[in-house]
Amino acid sequence: MKITRILIAITIFSVCNTLTAQQSKDFLKKNDTIFLSSSKTKIFAEVGSLKVPENRKDKNSRWITINYVRLKSTSTTPKAPLIYLEGGGSASTHKVLDPYYLDDWIPYLAISDVILFDQRGTTDQDVLWISNIPYPENFLVTQEAAGDHWKAMGKKALHDFEKRGVDVTGYTVYESAKDIEALRIALKIDKISIVGFSFGTHLGLALIKLYEDSIASAVLAGVDGLDESFNYPGLLDMHFKKIDKLFQDHMESSAKLPNLYTLLERAMWQLENEPMNVTVLHPLSREPMTIKVGPFGLSLIIRLDIDDTSDIPIIPRLLYTISKRDTSVLQWFVQKRIAYAFAIPGNGLTQGIASGVSTRRWRKIDREEDRSIFKNVVNFPFYDIKEIWPTVSLEVDTRKKDKNDIRTLLLSGDLDCRTPPSQAEALYDKFNNIQAHIVVKNAGHEQILTNEEVKRTILSFLSGNEVSKSFPSNDEIVFIPFTGKSEKVSHPSIEE
Repeated sequence: MKITRILIAITIFSVCNTLTAQQSKDFLKKNDTIFLSSSKTKIFAEVGSLKVPENRKDKNSRWITINYVRLKSTSTTPKAPLIYLEGGGSASTHKVLDPYYLDDWIPYLAISDVILFDQRGTTDQDVLWISNIPYPENFLVTQEAAGDHWKAMGKKALHDFEKRGVDVTGYTVYESAKDIEALRIALKIDKISIVGFSFGTHLGLALIKLYEDSIASAVLAGVDGLDESFNYPGLLDMHFKKIDKLFQDHMESSAKLPNLYTLLERAMWQLENEPMNVTVLHPLSREPMTIKVGPFGLSLIIRLDIDDTSDIPIIPRLLYTISKRDTSVLQWFVQKRIAYAFAIPGNGLTQGIASGVSTRRWRKIDREEDRSIFKNVVNFPFYDIKEIWPTVSLEVDTRKKDKNDIRTLLLSGDLDCRTPPSQAEALYDKFNNIQAHIVVKNAGHEQILTNEEVKRTILSFLSGNEVSKSFPSNDEIVFIPFTGKSEKVSHPSIEE
C-alpha cells in the first residue's frame, strides 16, 4: 500500500437519514434522489447502504456499513454498471455533493450507471485513532525515531480499537473485494465494469482474482499489484535521477546549475550533521510548534511529492534553499506532511500489511535499502510497524500463472514512481485480453486520469470499442528557479 493512504479524511455520507444501519435490521437500504451538476444537469440517483460483516471469518463479527451512490445512466441500452474504486483506499460517495465532480461523470452516464463506493472503514470513525502521545523531537530526523513513535501509537490504538469492538484484522483487500461482490448481488446486477485508480487497482485486482465471472471489463490506472504493497527502494533513486535529467534538459544551457543529485547529497549531509528547525501549526490544536527536520524528513517529503507534477517543479528550489539553511520551502512541505505523526488508520494499516509481499520481493527490498540514499522510506510506516500489528496474510503466490480473459485497459504515468509503468506491464503475464497499455508522458501519479485524450480513450473502451496504444502527453514540466519567481509556473510554498 502507498503511504498516501495513511491519513484518509473521515467523512460520513448521509444524504438520507434512513440509510444508517442502526435504524434497520435490513442489510440493504436505498432511496431515490436527484443531484444537480454545475452544468445544471439533473442526475437521477439511488443512495444506499449495505451492512456487511467486519470479519467474515468470525461468526460473531460486528456488522459495518458500506455506503454507495448509484448514478443512473441516460442510455436506453446501458452497458454493465461501472463501479469506481477510489485511490488511497478511501471514500468517494461524499463527492457527489460537489456539482463540479458530478460533471465529470456525465459522459460515463451516457454508457452505463456509475456506482461510487466507500471502501470499508473509510467512513467509520471507530477505525481511526487520533494520537494522544506527545510528538517526539526526532520524528522527522531519523526513520528509527519515526518507527518507534508509530509502534507506540499502534499499541495504544490497538488497545482502544479493542475497547471499541473493532476487529482490525477484518480490513484486508479481500474483505473489501467481497463487499463489492455482496453489493453487486444485493443490487441484482449481472456483471460490473470497474475503473480503479492507484490502490483502487489493488482492490480491482483482488476482485478479479476472487470474482472473475462478475466482471465485464476493467480500467486500471496506476497499477498497484497484489504483490506490490511494499516497494523497491531503488525505484525512488532512479526516479530522482530522472527528475534531475529533466531539470538539466529544461533549464537554459548557459546557466551553470548544480546537479540535483549533488544538491540532494549535500542537503542530506547538512541535515545529518545539523537538523533544521521549522515552525508549523499543530495539525490538531493549530498552535505553533517547532519541528526538527533531518535526513529522514527530507526523504519522506521527496518520497511523497516527487511524482506529483504540481510539486515536481519546486523540488530543485527545496534542495537549494536547504543548502542555504533557508527553511521557507521546507516549512510548507513539513506543514503538509506532519499530520502523519498524529493518527493511526486501522483499516489502511491492515490493508497494507495484510496484502504482504513475496519472499523473493523481500530479499530485493533488503538489498536495495542498503544502496539507496533514501534508505527504506518508501515502505514507511508499514515496514516499521508490521511486527506489532495483528493481521492475516493473504498468501500472495506470484508463481501462479493462471490467466483471465477480462477485457482490460491499463494506464500509467511516465513520471509516476509510486505505481510505475513496469507494474502495469507485469499484468501481461496474467491477463489474456489487455487492449492497450497507455503511458502518459509528463504525468505523475495524480495526473494519469486528468489527460483529455485518456478520458476519451476510457469512454471509448467502456463503450465496447477497440482501443490501440497511443502516446498522450501532458504539458512539459517547467521548473521554478532557485531564487525569485517564474512567470510560467508557481507554487504555494513561495506565494506571498
